Amino acid sequence: MGFCRLLFLVNVLLTSWFSSAKGEGICFFPSVENGHSTSSGQTHKEGDIVQIVCNQGYSLQNNQSTITCGEEGWSIPPKCISPNSAGKCGPPPSIDNGDITSLSLPEYAPLSSVEYQCQNYFLLKGNKIITCRNGKWSDPPTCLHNSCVNPPHVPNAVILTRHKAKYPSGDTVRYECNKPFELFGDMEVMCQNGIWTEPPTCKGIFGGHQTVGSAAQCAVELNRRPLNWSVILYAAKFLGSLQTVMSSEKQRS
Repeated sequence: MGFCRLLFLVNVLLTSWFSSAKGEGICFFPSVENGHSTSSGQTHKEGDIVQIVCNQGYSLQNNQSTITCGEEGWSIPPKCISPNSAGKCGPPPSIDNGDITSLSLPEYAPLSSVEYQCQNYFLLKGNKIITCRNGKWSDPPTCLHNSCVNPPHVPNAVILTRHKAKYPSGDTVRYECNKPFELFGDMEVMCQNGIWTEPPTCKGIFGGHQTVGSAAQCAVELNRRPLNWSVILYAAKFLGSLQTVMSSEKQRS
């Protein structure tokens, strides 16, 4: 019995292959769901018309009683459906890192809607509500990563905020410059949908706007010999101005 069935399937496949090579449409269905047909299990060529008998309370799509074999297959699926189930949808599609806000049902009536929400640290993109229309759900949204990691590195500064593996959108991180450097810009950065805002900078003032490190390097280049510098920085605010004094001492060899 198994061998005979195998030969039958091979015959169907070979017939389909040769017909496809000639450009002819080949149709086949093993059985009719919720109905029956004398043509079940037979191979049909393009143009063949097959009678379908549905069980009581069921009918073919658009209340038809026949299906036609075309170049790309049957004109309508050989499946009998209940009028009450027409236009209904199955369970809503699942999405990564998100789910619907209500209990999932096995089927939904036409024009039913469900709402999605994303898990923590994820941002919903698209319409959060989908609707069942003509037996299909509208496109569901997606959940994108909206958290941040590793706050921006700021030279000559330390982070005062406790470190986290992930920072949700809206979280802030505060910086403080090492002395004697001064902070320029906002002392805090914020995570906005996975991206940090612009971090501050820490600058040491010497000779107006030059950093101490740059001044020392310049002096070394001018002298063209190694120097041991003892840098003394002190700042005094007098009439709103910041004065910086730097003294150096060259080591005698």
